[in-house]
Amino acid sequence: MHGTDTAEVHRKFVDDRNQPDWNKSEQWTEFQWEQALKYSDHSAARYFRMLDRFGDLPDAEELIAASLGDLGFFELDDEFAEDWAEEDEFDEDAESGTSDDDGDPIVPGDAMYFETSLVYKRARQISLGWCNIEASVLAKEDHMWGLVILLHLGRLLSYLALSIGDGTFDRAAASIAFGKRSLSQINTILGELQGKSQESPKYAGMFNLVSEHLLETHDMLVAHIENCRRGDDDEVA
Repeated sequence: MHGTDTAEVHRKFVDDRNQPDWNKSEQWTEFQWEQALKYSDHSAARYFRMLDRFGDLPDAEELIAASLGDLGFFELDDEFAEDWAEEDEFDEDAESGTSDDDGDPIVPGDAMYFETSLVYKRARQISLGWCNIEASVLAKEDHMWGLVILLHLGRLLSYLALSIGDGTFDRAAASIAFGKRSLSQINTILGELQGKSQESPKYAGMFNLVSEHLLETHDMLVAHIENCRRGDDDEVA
């Protein structure tokens, strides 16, 4: 009975008619954010499965879109598209690394505030360190596995950036949902490192060090989520 109930919940969940109303996300609870993110995961997985099957056909994107419904994979929001077109990311100041705002501190409300967060900085440092491990430590037969770890680290940084955002935390429920997903990525990486250490003891010492840094980041992230629930803006975030 439980299996039948689970299948029914999944069927309703992935039904296009039950897709989240993103226009109402400002009022979503933590649970509603998690459900919406799961819906996006399922939709993306379905898209890539169909892309693998039909990607070589003419008008593949239109065919997939017709099958999946309007999931917004192929069109940018008009307002976003206009902002993208108007913003010149490659002007002379950007190329030279200078701007009128150089030297000004980044404060809550700045779009890049997440880059100043201690927990984000720690996760970024671990990711850069893993790039070095992938390039110079892992044996050839382990490179693909190392790329999988890099993928999870990329997701960790992405979820952290979305959780911390501009530092105003005006959508605490979303910050919590993305923070919990960041925790999930850390747990996945820790499990992978433990498994590979048992399989290849030569990596154990180095992977134990990486795991220690990840556990520290894990604790900082838990504190960040607790702060979001309380409405605090502590430095840990």
